[in-house]
Amino acid sequence: GGLCTAGKAYEVVWFGDESTSDDSPIAEFSAFAGGQIALSTKAYQCLKNILQGQAEFLPLTGPGSDNEWHILNVINVLDILDASKSKHEIYSDGKVGECTHGYINAPAPGEHIFKVKGYFPNVFIDEETKELIEKSDLSGHLIREYLNPAV
Repeated sequence: GGLCTAGKAYEVVWFGDESTSDDSPIAEFSAFAGGQIALSTKAYQCLKNILQGQAEFLPLTGPGSDNEWHILNVINVLDILDASKSKHEIYSDGKVGECTHGYINAPAPGEHIFKVKGYFPNVFIDEETKELIEKSDLSGHLIREYLNPAV
């Protein structure tokens, strides 16, 4: 190890996940040990404007011929979890535990990427961001529709 200093690119340990393949072992959206998402230069250029003020792009040294990578650090946290409609773990003594399936109220327009207070570490994006990612043909991203629990 060593101390991290401001402005320094960090070395990270990479691993294969469901977004990697033999043809493209390093996806433009790549998960790495610790659960963060790393973006290639192409993904960073695509997303930096729309996500400005809602996410940080932290520089790091990554694999491949393109060594300019960024960790996507979502700083936009919205208080839109409806606990009364969410599903929670119930312990054998009847106590209510952590939220297992959150009921998410609609975010305000322009909330392009966000986490939900009380429902970490999930990251959510709006339709506009989803469309931008898809039309930019970025590899490795896994976008799944989020469905609220039935109430």
